[in-house]
Amino acid sequence: MTFGFGNIPSDVTLNPLSRAVFDVLATSTSFPWAVMLAQANRIGVDPANLNPESLRKLTPYVATAVGRFTSPQTEAKVTSALRGLAESG
Repeated sequence: MTFGFGNIPSDVTLNPLSRAVFDVLATSTSFPWAVMLAQANRIGVDPANLNPESLRKLTPYVATAVGRFTSPQTEAKVTSALRGLAESG
């Protein structure tokens, strides 16, 4: 399921890895861009231009934020998916 809220602002262009992260989050939260932006800003990475290293750093923050509003199972699912993206990066 993909939620219809939390679209990427029209003035933001995501690199392929950032787009993949957004797509993962869109299946788990109504506000994928807001979660990405807030957590990336928190640790000083650019959410629109993620690379494998920055995604590895970002993953626990994003997954925890999603889990806080969903469930531990969803947090685990997001963690696993983002780790996979970072490895295949």
